[in-house]
Parts: sequence; C-alpha cells; structure tokens
Amino acid sequence: MLGDSLRRRQRALVRKSRRLRIRWGRWGATGIGLLAFSFVIGYALAVFVLFPPAPDPRGGAVPVPELTGKNLVEAHRELRSRRLELGSPLELPNALEPEGVVIAQAPLPGQRLYVGAVVRVAVSSGRPRARVPDLAGFEAGFVEGLLTRLGFQVSRRSEPNRGPAGLVTRIEPPPGTELELPAPVVLYVGTGFGTAAPADSAAPPPADTAARAPPVRP
Repeated sequence: MLGDSLRRRQRALVRKSRRLRIRWGRWGATGIGLLAFSFVIGYALAVFVLFPPAPDPRGGAVPVPELTGKNLVEAHRELRSRRLELGSPLELPNALEPEGVVIAQAPLPGQRLYVGAVVRVAVSSGRPRARVPDLAGFEAGFVEGLLTRLGFQVSRRSEPNRGPAGLVTRIEPPPGTELELPAPVVLYVGTGFGTAAPADSAAPPPADTAARAPPVRP
C-alpha cells in the first residue's frame, strides 16, 4: 500500500513538472517574440523616420560645374543652367585674381548634388592693402623683417642722425599711407655721424675778414 502511494505521488509530481515546463516555454517564446517585435519596430522607426535613407541619386543629381576663374554673373548662370543655387559669396583678398572672380568653391567640380542644392564660392576682393606703420626709432633689422612679413618690399638708405646708429629715422611713404600689396617702402637708417654745434659757440670769421678789416691807426 505504501509503495503504491509513493508511486502515485511521483507520477503526480512528474505531470506537474511537465505542465510547468510547458508553461514557462510558452512564456519564454512569447517574451522573445515581443523583444523581436520591439526591435523591428525600433529599427523601422530609426531608419525610416529619424534617419531616412538618402533618395536614389539616379535622375535627381547633377554634377557641380567648374566655377573657378568665372565672375559671379557667369557662376550664377552656370549653376542655374543645372538647376543649382549660388550661395552668398565669401570675399577674400587675392594677389593673383582681380576683384569679383571666383577663387574657390564647395563642393568641388564633378561632385554630384541634388537639384536645388546650394554651391558656395569664395571670390577675390582684389589685392590686399595695408597701411605703412610708424616704426621710426626701432632697429632697422627688426623693422625690415616686420614690413616684409606684412607684404611690403623693403629697401634701405643711410643718412646721418644724432642718435645711435642702426635705427630707423623715417619711412617713405610716410606712416599711415595705405598701399596695395606688394608695395615698395624705403627705410632711412641712421649712421650716427650727425653732430650739432653748441648753442653758445661763435662761428669763426670768414677767411678774408682780416683782409677786409680797416687798418688800425697808431
């Protein structure tokens, strides 16, 4: 009797364990399915809503033309012929190209843009200009190096001065003059040989003064 009771209890436990495994298996499958479904929904939302794919460029993109060397009117006409737009130009000084000529562009020629896209350009504002600085009294080597870096073409001339030798006494054209670079400037450098006569010293008489003087009577 006791053995039969134990066997019946064991069979009941086995059936209960099977039912639990089936139930947990169903819940696991359901959870995996929900996770997979959430992933698909999130992926679709990210790809098609937040970060939509780029449209097919075939038939909707045109190559960017070469604009360097053209003026703004020509560049605008060239872009409009390809249904592209010209952005606000950026003006930069340039020593080679005259004012108003395109010297750079973005995107580069040959790249493809969608119809209606904007092409940016930089145009020359002409040769750079600078004012001659007032550097009188500074050492000539320092002044020459500074003016050369600013774009001036520097030459030197010597002249006597009352101060130490090697200092700039003056600059031509005078300081404040605005010049189109590159422009020549002349540095006058003191030699230190100049002297000034004392204020209370009497000038010697001319050599023929004694000859013209009246004789002294006894």
